[in-house]
Amino acid sequence: MQINLKQLAMQSLVLLALLAGALFLPAGRLAWTMGWVYLVLFFGFFLGINAWLFRHNPGLLRERMSLSRPDQKGWDKVIFPLLLIFPFAWLALISLDAARFHWSPVSFWFQGVGVLVLLGAFYLFYLTFRENSYLSTVVRIQKERGHTVVSTGPYHYVRHPM
Repeated sequence: MQINLKQLAMQSLVLLALLAGALFLPAGRLAWTMGWVYLVLFFGFFLGINAWLFRHNPGLLRERMSLSRPDQKGWDKVIFPLLLIFPFAWLALISLDAARFHWSPVSFWFQGVGVLVLLGAFYLFYLTFRENSYLSTVVRIQKERGHTVVSTGPYHYVRHPM
């Protein structure tokens, strides 16, 4: 399966711009260390998982590059774009709190705990990507890819680990 590298690069740059905008525009400044830590960790994971998928599961990478499909459920076509707004709104609210208004100060050591939890979540996401070759961004049965129910790895314990 061929991967459209130009499309992947463009999607990656758009995501980086959206993340940076959601973090630093509401913060009102670029001099926010934890904002940079989050951006580097999140975008680094995004690039890392895409590189891993490119090498080990290009079919899944290609599937995840598509934000809509003709066989996508109608309700998902409506809900999915709306759900894309929430993570960026959440980051904007965090930025307003942590960097601009300091509504809820958090100690440095607790922020470190947060970084460790984030890294643990990224590892769980990696295990999920590794185990489920049908982890589409949209709700659909992938008959053309031989879609089956996954019940190993994190799916052994929970139906939707992500």
